[in-house]
Formats: sequence, C-alpha cells, structure tokens
Amino acid sequence: MECPSCRYANDAMAARCAQCNTTLSHDAGHSPRYRNAVAQINTRMYVGVGGFVGFVILGVAAVMLPDGAGEEHLKMFAAIGGIIGALLGRYIAWKESRS
Repeated sequence: MECPSCRYANDAMAARCAQCNTTLSHDAGHSPRYRNAVAQINTRMYVGVGGFVGFVILGVAAVMLPDGAGEEHLKMFAAIGGIIGALLGRYIAWKESRS
C-alpha cells in the first residue's frame, strides 16, 4: 500500500508506513484497475452460467418435442438457448454493475 504522505510503497497489510511512520488507511477502497477486473470476471461468469443454463433448458425442451423433431432441432434449440442465456447473463451483469 502506498503511503499518502511520502508515497513509499509499503506491504499491503502494513498498519504504518515503514519510512515516515504515518498511519495507513486500508478502507480507501479498491483501485479502478481492480474494480474493472472484478467487473470483467463477473460478466464472464454471468455469461457462461447463463449460456449453459439456456443451453440445457432449451436442449431438454427440444428432446420433449414430438417424434418428428430430429437431431437437427435439438442442436438448433440448444444453440439458441445458449445464445439467449448468454445475452441474459450479460444483461444481469450490466444491471449489477450499475447498482
């Protein structure tokens, strides 16, 4: 952690600056780079989970179609479900980042 007085780079868990003995405040929040990384990870997680859930739900729904529906319908429904789920996951991540 950087000292606000002398700009010395201290250990992350240091309570006082090693150079000037100033008390360091750890509740200042996270850097913009850290917040950006967390937002990217959350977006990827929501998109991945949403895509998988959509893939499974519409894949199962395609299996339940009448006997006339073949393997091509199963693939199409699963792919559409994955895309819709991924888009919904992206939307949820966007809404969460704005709150």
